[in-house]
Amino acid sequence: MLRSALKLSLLTTAAALMVTPVAEAQQIASTVRGTVTTDDGAAIAGATVTIRDTRTGRTTVRATDKDGAFLAPSLQVGGPYTVTVESSGYQSRRIEGVQVSLGSTTDLSVQLDVAGQAIEEMVVTASSIQTVTQLAVGPSSLFTETQIEALPSIGRDFRDILRLDPRVTVNPGGDNAISCGGNNNRFNTYTIDGVNVTDGFGLNASGLPSRNTTPVPLDATREVSVEFAPFDVGYGQFTGCNINLVTKSGTNEFHGSAFGVYNNEGLTGSSIDGETVNQQPFDDWNWGAELGGPIIKDKLFFYVAYEETDDADIQIEGPAGASGFANSSSVTLSQVEEIQEILETTYGQNTGGIQRTLPESTRRIFSRVDWFINDKHRAEFSYTRVREENTEPDDFGFEDFAFSNNFEVEGSKVDIFSGRLFSQWTDNLTTEIRYSRNDNDDIQGPLGGGERTGSGDFVNRFLINTGNGTVISGPGFSRSTNQLNTTRDQVRIKADYTLANHHFTAGYELDRFDVFNAFLQNSVGTLEFNSIDDLRNGILNTGSRTDTGAADSFSGDITDAAADFARSLHSIYLQDEWQATPDLSVTLGLRYDFYTSGDSPTRNPRFVERYGFDNTQAYDGLDILMPRLGITYDAPWDFAGQTTFRAGAGVFSGGDPTVWFSNAFTNFGASNGRGRIVDPACTAADAVVLDANGNFTGFPSCIFQSAQQQALGNNGPVDAVDPNFKLPSVVRGNFGFTHFTDFGGAASGVFDDWTINFDVMHTRRRNAPDVIDLTLTPVGFAPDGRPIFNRIDALLPGCNATFVGPRDGYSGPRDQLAEGGACDDPTTDQDTLLTNVRGSNGGDTSVTIRFDRGFDYTMFDKPGGFNVGFGYTYVSAKDVNPTTSSTAGSNVEEVALSVVNNAPLANSSFLIRHNLVVNATWRQDFFRDLTTSVGLVYRATEGNPFSYTFNDRTTENLFGDTDNEARQLLFVPTGPNDPRFDFSQFTQGEVNAFFAALEAQGLNRYAGQISPRNAFFDPWQHDLDLRFQQDLPTFFEGHRFQFFVDIENVLNLINDSWNLRERYDRGDVGEAVPLIGATLSDDGGTYIVNELDTPVLQRTFNASLWSVQFGLRYEF
Repeated sequence: MLRSALKLSLLTTAAALMVTPVAEAQQIASTVRGTVTTDDGAAIAGATVTIRDTRTGRTTVRATDKDGAFLAPSLQVGGPYTVTVESSGYQSRRIEGVQVSLGSTTDLSVQLDVAGQAIEEMVVTASSIQTVTQLAVGPSSLFTETQIEALPSIGRDFRDILRLDPRVTVNPGGDNAISCGGNNNRFNTYTIDGVNVTDGFGLNASGLPSRNTTPVPLDATREVSVEFAPFDVGYGQFTGCNINLVTKSGTNEFHGSAFGVYNNEGLTGSSIDGETVNQQPFDDWNWGAELGGPIIKDKLFFYVAYEETDDADIQIEGPAGASGFANSSSVTLSQVEEIQEILETTYGQNTGGIQRTLPESTRRIFSRVDWFINDKHRAEFSYTRVREENTEPDDFGFEDFAFSNNFEVEGSKVDIFSGRLFSQWTDNLTTEIRYSRNDNDDIQGPLGGGERTGSGDFVNRFLINTGNGTVISGPGFSRSTNQLNTTRDQVRIKADYTLANHHFTAGYELDRFDVFNAFLQNSVGTLEFNSIDDLRNGILNTGSRTDTGAADSFSGDITDAAADFARSLHSIYLQDEWQATPDLSVTLGLRYDFYTSGDSPTRNPRFVERYGFDNTQAYDGLDILMPRLGITYDAPWDFAGQTTFRAGAGVFSGGDPTVWFSNAFTNFGASNGRGRIVDPACTAADAVVLDANGNFTGFPSCIFQSAQQQALGNNGPVDAVDPNFKLPSVVRGNFGFTHFTDFGGAASGVFDDWTINFDVMHTRRRNAPDVIDLTLTPVGFAPDGRPIFNRIDALLPGCNATFVGPRDGYSGPRDQLAEGGACDDPTTDQDTLLTNVRGSNGGDTSVTIRFDRGFDYTMFDKPGGFNVGFGYTYVSAKDVNPTTSSTAGSNVEEVALSVVNNAPLANSSFLIRHNLVVNATWRQDFFRDLTTSVGLVYRATEGNPFSYTFNDRTTENLFGDTDNEARQLLFVPTGPNDPRFDFSQFTQGEVNAFFAALEAQGLNRYAGQISPRNAFFDPWQHDLDLRFQQDLPTFFEGHRFQFFVDIENVLNLINDSWNLRERYDRGDVGEAVPLIGATLSDDGGTYIVNELDTPVLQRTFNASLWSVQFGLRYEF
């Protein structure tokens, strides 16, 4: 009988939108295992199990052991597979149409009938059997090629499909950064066919090796998964989530496709709330092709995909009075034109004029060869190539207007080679050997050229104060010298051995990373002018806060300031997956990661003299043990369907950007220094850069000389790593279940066949990273009781200060530490320390539930179907320092606090507390087998948290911080008559409006207190994207055309006032909204308020406007 012939527990993607849990870590293959028994349940030993991949003809043969069990690992993802079970004296069984998913284990329980009956072989299709998912240990989601093709993606980006998991949030801006469960986007790992391709240096917010695009053409993607808490020890180098992409391969038949998509300004929204915001013409083209097939049938196969984009974004902001811009700068068009004329005629600088569009281009190639050497061994070889360039604003935003020559060209040149060998030595022993190499040349340069590279001329920066705003011309501050070349070599050797009901895994991995990083801000030098007239007359700003200055290496050769080092990460792991009972699986493993490196930052003796420890700490000696435990239990009872429970706990580490360590190699206090026009080396004559005839005399050489002398004296800025630094890690636990509903057909079966996934995940951070400023010492108190700091240099003549320790600063005579004292050095640069958080590190907790269901039907005698999914996640995530930047100084500054170097534990900047996702597809064949389909994705998300602060000038001038970043948390006055505040510079109406704004934002709850960090939230966002697809006929069997339309932000298309992406306008700190500027009264007891602001909602125009993309695809 059919019922006695086969009981199949099979991981499948029967529903087009079903989100399927994943079973193993960082895998590019799948496993089929099972048991063969008689009708009465007795094990059949020695039965032959043949698993055939119908795509390639590859056959895997296994024999059952004494318990009737068999295991076939390292199968290629997809299918269909045919599984045939044979044993002497029994009828054979053949199961057709078996599909295996990424990293999954498919369980088959096969019962054989005694031979002699009329039917010699029982044939069953997998799709005709009710399928049950064997869940992994740990929450995860899997997305198939069918799902990727069915849902909208106007950017043709695999990250769009990840949005279906509500634990994932994708930044809708240009970087498409992914945050998982409120964690830092830089702490994720990306793998392609099991190879770690993450941006190991840590510059790219996306985490990918390419800056602006994904490294693989979308059509090359077979499946993609996201894993949040995988308790398999094969996982490493992340504390956020792991995103694993598996590519397509060739088969015994030739298959291919070609596509083209188009969008322009007429297919993009141009107004918000009735106001025109987009008038620039542009054309966006995206096209590509793929081809796969046999080189030698059943033996050798190839696959290649190519994708190209030629697009253009829109520059949103321009000078006031210039047409075609959504936002107007405070600087006027006439001022810009006047400055441009002076710069080009007097100073000989080609400004490039006003930038209106932002060209973008990408070229991507992926190729793969699969070689089935024999039934025991197979090999895979792949090559990925990316060439991309985007034009982006650079200093625009920091300054009020930037000429075209200040815009930057950013991109990547990426080449990834990999080879993998899978071997089956016995029925119980398999091995995998993998090698890969990733060469990455990062592109970051000024659009107008002129960067300083070590040889040849370079272009100076010109900063002009117009009275109503600032104008910048020349290379960007951080683009003056910026060259990054990295090479990553990875080796993996892994063995799996099955012994009875134990499956052992042992492995070793090597990750070697070589870095050359020449990064020196303002190395071309900046000339600042207080007015347009001063620019015309060549008179530089020589005030105490002047930006006229430059950086230089100790030798004058800028390449001598570069970081050139290598590190190796070694990983050793051992694991036992124990099938304790037919229903209970226990996984126990241990992973050990340790770093080795022969390189360390150069020792700076003056740094040692100042702080009592040296600056030579790098990678060597860092290590961590990561035990993990996972449990999966298939409930033997049936309660309205089948349920599988999962639980686990483990330690995870990694994903910490190499750039943080690179800072220590670049900035050790002697490689480079900073010079300014106010330094003793410069005279008054140097501050005039035009001669008597009005000719430009060049950048004052005294500034470069001063910078070189600072470096030669070991007095340059130092970015050190704490000698006691410990690798950051997380302890992550999970409990969850998957339930397949079966109410026996009640209510016409509407409640049957739903897949319900529920997960609770909790993370506790350990040794979280923090970056602090060693130069700061508390010297007094502000009116609200917080400390006021001063910059101290203990090596100054007459200073008797003693360094107490990081975060504590110096002790010594109060008069020496005070402003103007012997130890006070207001011009000193930051000395930063990469260390670990002191005290509570924070963590996160997420609760997720998701429902998925597929409905199949027949209409007009033609097949159709509808698939729907609902998902919701609640997250609570807290951290101390979000560490959002690649530079040490910014990681010091980009956190809101009230006590410098001691940021409070609070909501993470990456937190999205509420995320609701709804996705659906409908498909119907109306004519022949030509399918019409519609897919949509709807998301509703709460905004990110933020803080209210004092403004930037108050931070430095009043509280004594080393930079003017608006990060000091706001003390909320109790009212206009609060004795700690003096509002006398403002009218009563202005003061009343300010307090009304405080009440509207809920700040009045904290009256008389320092407002908490990240306790306020941006508005909710709603997003609806839609795809329509229609198959078109051809004259050739097996060929088809497909016309499709993607609509991004449908709500805004319906009404230009809907779904506007808004967030409160931040200052220069990503999590802070400044409201008050103040100075300190003479007695130090009162804030004298000199600036009042109210919160302003700022719109992200490109992410708010609707867009339509038309495409045509040909497949064969």
